Amino acid sequence: MEEVAARGERYLAALRDSLRDQPDLFGLRDAFVGAGGRLVDVLAELSVAGPDVFALPTDEPEGSRAAWFVLEFVRAVAADGGLVVDAVVRKAATRCAERILDDPGMRDAVDNATADARLSGDLLCAIFELFFARAVSELVRAIIAEKINLMVLGLVPGLRVVDPDGQIADWVAGKVMELVPNPCERAHELAERGLNVVEVARELIPESVDRALGVWAGEEPS
Repeated sequence: MEEVAARGERYLAALRDSLRDQPDLFGLRDAFVGAGGRLVDVLAELSVAGPDVFALPTDEPEGSRAAWFVLEFVRAVAADGGLVVDAVVRKAATRCAERILDDPGMRDAVDNATADARLSGDLLCAIFELFFARAVSELVRAIIAEKINLMVLGLVPGLRVVDPDGQIADWVAGKVMELVPNPCERAHELAERGLNVVEVARELIPESVDRALGVWAGEEPS
């Protein structure tokens, strides 16, 4: 496990240092901020209308409706581009959709067209954090697979680092999850402003991206 953590730290440090030198590197920040905005839009709609927001077909078998939900969720959050960063966002969005379906109430609403469920505030906040954590971990997967120019990150190509079980990527996700602010907790801290969780989440997008990428330079919340 120590080796996994050491490799994970190495990739995060390389990413952080490269972004500090080249803020526009690979278009990462803009892509993550844009996807974060679309994510919050979708989560807000799911908290009001539930899975009906995607107009899921009522005549599909249960498994097909779940697959349809994942597809529509990813379409709503991710861009259609063919760049590595676009693929990273799509994979992160897929993990978020799958996490939503792990919730019994939401899964029942998807599988059973007559069921009524809404995305809870706690789940909304958990998905918000998960998205940015998984976006960075999927980025690390791409780096390990050398789908990204390693020289740009100050890494040496051809090291043959393998991560077949995703241990390094999962470690990175857990590490980044600790850094991304939770909108529910921040909303409680900012209660005097009277903002709801969705409004707070939207405000937190740039900060969350910078924290996830290791380049946050702002003030810590009091």
